[in-house]
Amino acid sequence: MSTTVAVAPTPGSRTRPGRSPARTFVLALAGILLVQLAWILCVPPFAGIDEHDHAFKAAAVAHGDFSPTHEASPGGWGELVQVPASVVAAARAECEALVYTTVDNCRPNGSVRDGMATVGSSASRYNPGYYAVVGVVGLPFEGAAALYAMRAASSLLCALLLAAALTVTQACSRTSWPATTVVLAATPVLLYSSTVVAPNGLEMSAAVLCWCALLAMVDRVRIGAPHGWLLLVATVAAVPMVTVRTLGPLWCLLTVLTVAALLARRDLPDLLRRRSTWVCASVVATATAGALAWSVLAATNMPTERTDVDLPSVVTVLPREMALWVFQSVAAFPSRNHMAPLLVYAAVFVGWWVTAGLAVRHADRRQRGVLALAVLLAAVVPTAATVATYPTQGALWQGRYGLPFAVGLILLCGAVLDRRRAQARTSDIALWVMGLLTAVAGVSSVWFVRGFEIRTSPQAGSEAWATPSRALLATLVVLGVTLVVAGARRRPWRDVPGEDMEQAQAEDASTQRASVDSA
Repeated sequence: MSTTVAVAPTPGSRTRPGRSPARTFVLALAGILLVQLAWILCVPPFAGIDEHDHAFKAAAVAHGDFSPTHEASPGGWGELVQVPASVVAAARAECEALVYTTVDNCRPNGSVRDGMATVGSSASRYNPGYYAVVGVVGLPFEGAAALYAMRAASSLLCALLLAAALTVTQACSRTSWPATTVVLAATPVLLYSSTVVAPNGLEMSAAVLCWCALLAMVDRVRIGAPHGWLLLVATVAAVPMVTVRTLGPLWCLLTVLTVAALLARRDLPDLLRRRSTWVCASVVATATAGALAWSVLAATNMPTERTDVDLPSVVTVLPREMALWVFQSVAAFPSRNHMAPLLVYAAVFVGWWVTAGLAVRHADRRQRGVLALAVLLAAVVPTAATVATYPTQGALWQGRYGLPFAVGLILLCGAVLDRRRAQARTSDIALWVMGLLTAVAGVSSVWFVRGFEIRTSPQAGSEAWATPSRALLATLVVLGVTLVVAGARRRPWRDVPGEDMEQAQAEDASTQRASVDSA
């Protein structure tokens, strides 16, 4: 027979008026799905960035094509894959409207047999993990319907990860600041990418969850609270993060190193002695080894040399490109060269700058050092990649490529502010204000893309794309953001000002550890 011994809280400590994690998750998931629906409706089928290439890859993998290499496309764009002819026909108009595609990339290369056509895809050598999931969902459908089914599957995967990130953050924070930074991290281009058939969105969403779980784990390690489940969540997020894209392993490694720098010197050895740490590290290492093996075998993302190599000096180009990367991490659609309305960038940058300014002001020396390290790494990697490939390829890097790591900059600010007394009372107000800015940026973005596609898309006015109204898009975005903010909101620790919040949390953790079963 066993009994439970409970230790009473220390007098003067306060309990947290918490909210159900299930409630947070459901509201966040519903809100994210509504915003994603707005994006799915305003982007015509196959009109996403390189979406036809990725849809062809997904359809080919769903039909059993897991080969790392294929026959080169005669037109020089990608390699030939076997795709349902209905999908190729549905993508043809959007594909041919692009300036960089070839005939073999938009029309069947040869005769159509048993409903299958051979077509070129620039994504033919990408890791098949992501494509197998979304491609199978599209199997029962034909043409544009198959593409919408793939979009729905991709959106749901990303929404689950983002909702989990917000839930983990809300459950482990003392104020609303960490949840506020999760909302700010979901920039328009991240949410747009989460709805297009391409692995970028899944990589970004998994990275957000990985960052949130690791930052929450560091905070709980510091106060001695249970944190094993957070390590498990980070591992679950890290596996798709290292798998779906070539640079995923690098972003994951840099994320772990940056978060580890927040640990106190006494905490890191204890964490490394735990068996669970090494088990989770082994799982991620195995997934990384498999992803790297595929990248080497398939020679993924190996660029071909350009003939127009008469380019200006990279030194003169880099400053402009670095500024462009920042803007592209906020909004760049329907292609990397399209700028969104200035209102989009203004809304997001105001939220970022205010939050970052408060974080730097209230951070201690270690936290400021980690923030500086994160900024440096976020700039060094794309700069090095550009310098290495510029002589033969020009400026290829896009701001969204670095988002899996760069998104951690704003999340780090939330972790810093969660410990500060001066910001506890204003965190709920900040959450709603930043939510308003996010809604403004989201509505402006979908309206811009809708207008652009109406003017330029070959599917405008056709039955293939039911043009959504502005009112519908705005309603979906505003309602979605409102649900996310309502689920994320939590009040600070009641009547526990300043550093006493940490003391109260530590006391609660001690109470949990002292509740043991004894014979």
